[in-house]
Amino acid sequence: MEHHPGLAASLADGTAKATELDLRQFLRRKVSAEGSLRYGGRGYRVRVEDISERGCQFWIPRRAGLPVGKSIALYIEEVGPFPATVRWSRDGWIGIEFDLPVYAPVLDHLSEKLAPED
Repeated sequence: MEHHPGLAASLADGTAKATELDLRQFLRRKVSAEGSLRYGGRGYRVRVEDISERGCQFWIPRRAGLPVGKSIALYIEEVGPFPATVRWSRDGWIGIEFDLPVYAPVLDHLSEKLAPED
């Protein structure tokens, strides 16, 4: 993998750009799914845009105050919870890393069932 100075720091503080965030170890699969998450004793509705074995990206329609480094529990459609850690946040978009890898058959099921329509 190519070395990118400053990428780790920008990921850690949530300021990385989308092109930088595409440099991942695990392939992200495009999905279009409703989800929900639990954080700080409250529930939030989200829209999941992509998913991989180790994380996903979603949009939250209101400011939830999800600080980088905080633990959440994410549900994608009826599947979950997926315990995870917030890795970056920008303008309503959140990137998380799952605490445990998603089991491959579950990931295949979600990506096939929730693939966006062309």
